[in-house]
Amino acid sequence: MNKDKVSVIIPVYNGEQYLREAVESVRAQTYTQWELICVDDGSADGSNRILSEYADGESVILIEHRENRGIPAARNTGIEASSGEYIAFLDQDDVWLPEKLEKQMIFLNRPEHRERNAGLCYTNYEMFGDAERGAREMRRYSKDNRLRNRKTNEKVYRDLVWSSFIVPSSALVYRHCFDTAGVFDEHIRNGCDDHDMWIRISEHYALAYLDTVLIKVRIHQKNFTNQVRFFSDRLFITDKLYSQDTISAGFKRKKDAFVYYRKYYYHFGRSEYDEAFQAIRKAVSLRPYSIRYAAVYLLFRIHKKGCLIRCARKVSRLLSSVFRR
Repeated sequence: MNKDKVSVIIPVYNGEQYLREAVESVRAQTYTQWELICVDDGSADGSNRILSEYADGESVILIEHRENRGIPAARNTGIEASSGEYIAFLDQDDVWLPEKLEKQMIFLNRPEHRERNAGLCYTNYEMFGDAERGAREMRRYSKDNRLRNRKTNEKVYRDLVWSSFIVPSSALVYRHCFDTAGVFDEHIRNGCDDHDMWIRISEHYALAYLDTVLIKVRIHQKNFTNQVRFFSDRLFITDKLYSQDTISAGFKRKKDAFVYYRKYYYHFGRSEYDEAFQAIRKAVSLRPYSIRYAAVYLLFRIHKKGCLIRCARKVSRLLSSVFRR
């Protein structure tokens, strides 16, 4: 195993539209000791043809799944085939900035991070494709994670259980972390497998946040196609943690209620009012004394459509800004 090599893993499924840009961003890295492992997870478009253009069996390795097995299985295949001491992940539609790996390698290997037993380094990022949403989320993301660098490992772990704040394309992980924490859970196929993985790593290792924008996360319609199943994955992870006695029953209720609230907000934004009402009702049943959930629920009970729906949206946004949790 090469102690200075970074094994970069890109899971690919029908990603021809943006795939070439992702691969080129790896090839443009100022840190040159890397191997790129692209796992074609049964693509039916031109992804395999594009990857074949780059594959040379040495610096760029192409592995093919005969059928679609999901992102976590593709990531696990990449980890198994890797030869570097470090593992980095890149989604097929994201882009790295040229100094991404170089700056992370220096940062993760600082003495203070070695003393803290840091196993994972993640960075700041920017969104493109939805500038307004990106600017709003970036201000909060950068501030919250700078504070996490000063928190104890236990508090960071609790934060991570509550919400996924590590973008997969920003993660640089010591390979031995997967020996300790295990690999990606292949039962979680709807976009939360990385969250589950980071939680398990943070049980054993500290996390190091580099407050520099080093990746660009693309926002497009396909990001939201599996949102309903995404919420199911969130609930599955909470159930999994509770069954392992990792979280309390009270924390589980609080977290599940928040997931249902986010589900309400998703359906509300799509004018799916019946589904939104069912979600907010479930949130209230889990946390009946929450002012935020109760206010939105009551507005729905009074009138499910019309002007009060618009009022419910304004109230929910206001309460979300005041009560983040």
